[in-house]
Amino acid sequence: MPPKATAGQPTIDELLADASDLEGVALFQDERIESALKWTVSATGRDQHGATCMRDGDATHCIAFAGYERQGILDALAREASSIPAPPWAIAILDHATKLDGPLDIASHSEGTAGIVLDVHEDTSRFAVKRDGAWRLSGPYDGGRSLRPFYFGAFDLSAAVGEPAIGLALGRYTKEACVRAETDELVVLVTDGDHLAERGRTLLGLADWVAPAGENPFGPFDDRDPNHYAVRLAPRVLPDHRVQLEVAQRHTPTALRGRDTGCGLGVIATAPIDAVLGRVGPHRLAELLAEPRIEE
Repeated sequence: MPPKATAGQPTIDELLADASDLEGVALFQDERIESALKWTVSATGRDQHGATCMRDGDATHCIAFAGYERQGILDALAREASSIPAPPWAIAILDHATKLDGPLDIASHSEGTAGIVLDVHEDTSRFAVKRDGAWRLSGPYDGGRSLRPFYFGAFDLSAAVGEPAIGLALGRYTKEACVRAETDELVVLVTDGDHLAERGRTLLGLADWVAPAGENPFGPFDDRDPNHYAVRLAPRVLPDHRVQLEVAQRHTPTALRGRDTGCGLGVIATAPIDAVLGRVGPHRLAELLAEPRIEE
């Protein structure tokens, strides 16, 4: 369950209630803006009409919907001169946001087959999906050494579970010396009253990202970096309600097999990553969820 707010402080549930008529929403503070009152919200409604609004003190400035991506929103607000009236939902959400105690960032994702999913990030991430006209919020998930989990999509697993359910493909990583070890899982969520409850999770992928000595022209987790060994799968529900695991990402260069990490950790551990490919094929979801989890 989400943590309770202190007296007089609005909860995330109340903020999401103001967004119940919206199909997606992005909400954030621009780190470049010193005033804690400058919040930005960008959202669309069921009629596909939307708005992008910034709150500065008591003033709310809105323009035509500029999408959900943060930099695109900021660029549009900087260049767009014409304003539109602030929708009631924008006023309500921004009123709640300015009263929250602590940081909040909401991102909208549409990858996968489960529609739009909100990533509601405070200290950790919770995920929300629209069910029966309201946003249902999950428990917290972290990204290990990352501020928030890697997000690889949301999948409608209702037929495989036997009740309304989604699967989130989430990743986290640990770091030792020059190696970042990534673990990706399918987290299965079902409706539990006003919230989402975890039914279980199963392995989707593993990766080792090795930082070479000297300068590296690639940033962390850049798929173009040749110094990583990775396999990640994605689920697809079959007509017989089994779950087909298919390769979504594979980077298994022969040159990295048996290669020393160069930072005292021995050779790159490619065998467990290659073993993920053995999971490709059809499965009963209950059997996948019954498997023991990999301990990091």
